[in-house]
Amino acid sequence: MEWIEADNFQLQGWGEIANGTTFTKRFVKGDVLFGKRRAYLKKVAVADFDGICSGDILVIRAKTKKMLQGLLPYYISANAFIQHAVSTSAGSLSPRTKWKDLAELEVSIPDIEIQDKILEVLQQLDNTVNQLKQ
Repeated sequence: MEWIEADNFQLQGWGEIANGTTFTKRFVKGDVLFGKRRAYLKKVAVADFDGICSGDILVIRAKTKKMLQGLLPYYISANAFIQHAVSTSAGSLSPRTKWKDLAELEVSIPDIEIQDKILEVLQQLDNTVNQLKQ
């Protein structure tokens, strides 16, 4: 989880198994990784390589006939999703949410053609923000 930053869909690095990190879930390039521990930190990233990750990360993949994979990180980082994740978290020192609870959140998903247009606009906005940061 230390390699995922809030409001930045890019992985910032990776750990090595030899360093004692416990990895339990497999992900592939394009999967969305969501930090289920302390969900209020909004740790959402899109994997740019295949690998394995901590059990504190949910690996999420869109159903291709219903949603564009590229739009998924925007849904997951939306305030409604994060608030739902926080409200379903349990534990006092290190609260965690569960996929079972997250899956209960109902969201409106437009048809694929409209999703494609929305994704194009969001990606243009991201490109503009990144250029401004540089």
